[in-house]
Amino acid sequence: MPRLPCGRSCTADNSLIIRYKAERNDPMENKTTEAPGGKKRGRFNFIDFILIAVALVALGVLVYIVVGPKASKTAQPATFSVQYTVEIKHLREDWRDLIGIGDVVTDADSLTTIGTVTDISYQNELCSSYDSRTGEVIYVEHPDYVTMRVTIETDSVTKTENGYLAGKKEFCIGTSVALRLPKLRIDSYCKSIEVIGEVNKDAVN
Repeated sequence: MPRLPCGRSCTADNSLIIRYKAERNDPMENKTTEAPGGKKRGRFNFIDFILIAVALVALGVLVYIVVGPKASKTAQPATFSVQYTVEIKHLREDWRDLIGIGDVVTDADSLTTIGTVTDISYQNELCSSYDSRTGEVIYVEHPDYVTMRVTIETDSVTKTENGYLAGKKEFCIGTSVALRLPKLRIDSYCKSIEVIGEVNKDAVN
């Protein structure tokens, strides 16, 4: 009777050999694999992918709820109420009544509203002259002309690197402002700027 290399008889029960071959030929029979440490490791399937995706979406929603409103709030620029004064030189005296308190002022260059007139003052224009008797420069009143100062108030002004932005007009002390009023269009220069209030106090500067 022939024998196997291990010494067993060929007529011995060969069910173990058949089962061994079947397992080698059909790897799908094993539902688990062994990790290097000898531990069994489960396979990654579609259900696991769905659960992970749902968890990530939930985490994203939670982060947006907690952080999103604060980020939007921080992004809003602070806006102010500003009172600024412009000076109009060499204005004809008979034109001074063409500017009145309550007039809406528009920037003639950008055609955006830049405030409302709240105060007006003027004085006779002075011009330099030479006194031949003393050899000194003197200042005398220029007939028929005045220098006018107009105070304008506006809301929703934002701070910029160089000054303030009202509508599309950025201005600071010394800049030219082309005024467009209901009865007059004339050039002026900004003499002073004063912040009189903050419009949106919750915003960050």
